Amino acid sequence: MAEVEAEHQATMSAAQLVACFLQRVCVIYDFNPAGFELPYSKTLIASRLGMELETFSLTLSKLKEHGITVEGSKVIIGNLLAIENFVCSACSIVEDCPTHNDLKKNIQKRPPACAS
Repeated sequence: MAEVEAEHQATMSAAQLVACFLQRVCVIYDFNPAGFELPYSKTLIASRLGMELETFSLTLSKLKEHGITVEGSKVIIGNLLAIENFVCSACSIVEDCPTHNDLKKNIQKRPPACAS
């Protein structure tokens, strides 16, 4: 997993890294993508992703363009399919990624309004 994270750092944009992290959190904690609270502080998340807090905060506002809204510690992933395309298209392990595979299952279960 450390190799994958190093590759992500080298090949993904800050927005893709954060979106990937948010997807992973959503799957790990079985959160509803339509609205969940961050389980960690933004400072801790930024540090974990290898970025400054300022960069992380700017990136959160840019995620709106891709269907993720963050207000305080509340996250809304409005379009799972769009986020999957935005993030997973830049990942070399997409077919073996547990987060990707779990999200695919969720997309198929959710009503079209959440998945499209």
